[in-house]
Amino acid sequence: MKIAITGHTKGIGRAIAAKAQTLGHTIVGLSRSNGFDISDTEKVFNEIKKCDAFVNNAYMPVYQTKLLELVLNNWKRNNLATVINISSKLSYLEPPYRNLPADYIEDKKQQNKLMHQFSILGTPRILNVVLGIVDTDMTAHWNVEKMKTHAVADTIFNTLTMTNPLVQEIVFDVPYFNWKAVNTTKEQ
Repeated sequence: MKIAITGHTKGIGRAIAAKAQTLGHTIVGLSRSNGFDISDTEKVFNEIKKCDAFVNNAYMPVYQTKLLELVLNNWKRNNLATVINISSKLSYLEPPYRNLPADYIEDKKQQNKLMHQFSILGTPRILNVVLGIVDTDMTAHWNVEKMKTHAVADTIFNTLTMTNPLVQEIVFDVPYFNWKAVNTTKEQ
């Protein structure tokens, strides 16, 4: 399978690319480091549409959601395509967000909504991956237990091997992490 991955050089994207390659898939990496900034959605989409699957991983306010919507709308009648969206448990929180990134949370909520709408259509195959805290640059300042990026990649590919039942959304996190407490904590 030929898989396009945004943000393939760091964190979760890097782990997904590495796992995909070990399984024999061809990777089309789309990151700023190789000239693919997701704010240029048309340029990035032109590479994605040559692939069998798309991992929507790289975050940039507004543009990650815009790219996801573009891919879903263009692949909505393609029963051979797969779209994997990397979301966040932060999207389950309600405002006010206090010391949390409001733009990020609202974008993730919109992505979840898009994925849910397309899950009903049946094509393309979708997998919405809602993650808790993963050990990446984005969470480096959080002094809590974190999931490893390779564990996320392993879980995604293990889930994709299932065809009956077809899993369309997975949610996973470290044990006993209280997201509501994070949202009510005041800045110090």
